[in-house]
Amino acid sequence: MTYTRIRKEDWSVIARMLRAGYAGAEIARTLGKDPSAVNRHINQHGGRDGYDVREVRRRRHMTRVDAMENIRSLKGSLLHSVVRLLKKHLSPEQIAGVLKLKGKTIVASTIYRYLNERAPHLKWYLCSSKGKYRRRYGTKKREKAREEAKKRRIDERPGIVERRERLGDWEGDTMLGRDKRVRIVTFVDRRSGYLIAFLLPKMRATLLASLSAARFRHIPKEKRKTLTLDNGVEFSAWSFSKRRVV
Repeated sequence: MTYTRIRKEDWSVIARMLRAGYAGAEIARTLGKDPSAVNRHINQHGGRDGYDVREVRRRRHMTRVDAMENIRSLKGSLLHSVVRLLKKHLSPEQIAGVLKLKGKTIVASTIYRYLNERAPHLKWYLCSSKGKYRRRYGTKKREKAREEAKKRRIDERPGIVERRERLGDWEGDTMLGRDKRVRIVTFVDRRSGYLIAFLLPKMRATLLASLSAARFRHIPKEKRKTLTLDNGVEFSAWSFSKRRVV
């Protein structure tokens, strides 16, 4: 899957690629984002000709200020009502609906933000601790165990891969420049020595996976049999890359 959230470190990349004349779809591929999310972000912040990182930063800051104003408005009898309903194990969405019937206006996101930033001790009353208050896939220990279970040791490779008897068995690696700013990703076929190499703009696993998948789509399927990678964090999204290659 591609990620839709445009992060702060993506803004300068978008600005440079827009100045260079790249289309939104190409920018999205480079960042490993959904094209519609990138185009929507660009249109919301000045369009192709008016996109400016400083303006994006200012707008995001004002959004944050407005959100904090909403939290500050949660006080007095309104806050008392929210806490009372929360202790009855109603969800923020339900609380917003109940209060709306009583002529009081509040949105669920304001309640969630209040719990997250002002009253974390009240999260206990939530019916479900999923979402932003619980790791999506469980504890760190369980998540790490799942990731380790997906890995295969290099000594488990089939013998035919070790003997270099066929085309389609690849090995991947990354090379860093002396100043660690230049990153080159390489994939080499063990039998023929055929090399695929490209620059990696950012050391991000999903970006590396997306760019790798785009290169391997041009390799015939019968010449894509196995891929051996090291345990570097840049290859942690290898399953994402596998899904992208058709």
